[in-house]
Amino acid sequence: MPVFKNEGNGTWYVMARYVNWKGERKQKCKRGFATKKEAQEWERMFQLQNSSDMDMSFEAFIELYIRDMKSRLKENTWLTKEHIIRTKILLRFHLVEDESCEKEIKQGLEKKLDRMVMRDLYGKFKTAPTEGERERARKEYLDRRGVPESFRW
Repeated sequence: MPVFKNEGNGTWYVMARYVNWKGERKQKCKRGFATKKEAQEWERMFQLQNSSDMDMSFEAFIELYIRDMKSRLKENTWLTKEHIIRTKILLRFHLVEDESCEKEIKQGLEKKLDRMVMRDLYGKFKTAPTEGERERARKEYLDRRGVPESFRW
């Protein structure tokens, strides 16, 4: 894992490499961790969130959901959602660790992640700066939707 110590101030930092939804290789640097373990944990969670993998922790999924939804909702709507997440969802599925609902939770999380990816693709399809990028996003969007080639315009 690419975790390094900054000798100047004694803190740790992470250089995480990932592939974005367009297939481009990117790099992210996060600094200021007090311990190496904290830096490694942050990197692991970052990689899980970017891979859209269902092996992420429930806290990581909630954090991903919050980042996705908070900017799109009005303040009062967000406060209501936050209250429901904190008092209902986290209490039932995380703190109680109800194993009987695990399959149902996983399916719901997979659907939500898929909807987030589809929304991002749709936005790219509508707002891409060049015709080529719009066409690539449109094709990927329609492929994910399962639209046959014969129905496409």
